[in-house]
Amino acid sequence: MCCETIERTTVSLSGRIMQASKAYATEHGRKFSTVVEDALREHLEAHDALPNSDDAELQATLSGLAEAYTTDELRSILNQRTAIEACVNSERNT
Repeated sequence: MCCETIERTTVSLSGRIMQASKAYATEHGRKFSTVVEDALREHLEAHDALPNSDDAELQATLSGLAEAYTTDELRSILNQRTAIEACVNSERNT
């Protein structure tokens, strides 16, 4: 993960959830926002609803490449990389 931005937002929580979350944060020496973020992350990951940050970085890279190169140029680059990897793997196996 290169770097993630921190964004502010306002959420409405029931008093029971708010109190329990703040108490948990205090008891464990953590920030309230970290407790909330961790809970949301766990929930989203459990439901496969959180994109992998590596995937997001890859998408950004691919988007930049698509603007800089034609499809044929990208295909050629990938073919060259595949050939190089095959050569390296062949050298390792000998």
